[in-house]
Amino acid sequence: MFLSDSFVVSSKTSEKIFIKDLMEGTNVLCFNDNDIISESVQNNIQPIRLKEHYRFIKRNNQNPNHLKLLNSYTIFKINNILKSYTVDTIFVTKSGLKAIIPTMDSVTELKQGDSIFYKNNWVQITNIEYSNHSLKDYLYNFQLNNQNNIFIVNGLLIYNKE
Repeated sequence: MFLSDSFVVSSKTSEKIFIKDLMEGTNVLCFNDNDIISESVQNNIQPIRLKEHYRFIKRNNQNPNHLKLLNSYTIFKINNILKSYTVDTIFVTKSGLKAIIPTMDSVTELKQGDSIFYKNNWVQITNIEYSNHSLKDYLYNFQLNNQNNIFIVNGLLIYNKE
């Protein structure tokens, strides 16, 4: 799930496309087997309110630290330069898939010191900043035809479990 200001890159024109504007059949850059490839969007974007998404996470998470975080903050930024993400966004790191609040067994907790792939380089996380975002705002999700789950979103490799 991605915030409305998140973007992917068109594999045909190399232009940024806001996720909320993606349409079925649009070709975007993604990552597969250590290579950047082009995939087409399988379905039209289905928005969901941030509030509903977080309600679902809370129902399925019993960790008191995670629940405290969910009750206090809604989004976060990394290294003061990257766009905002939801706490369950899954990043591709040097040591596997990670999220602030892992929602899958194969995902571990993202922390300072982890390295994420940003704009064709591995970048070490030095700062994670939490903040609030309107729970009325929408999140957007999409799938690709070949069900590749690693996209390039805002210049980062992101794993999308949906």
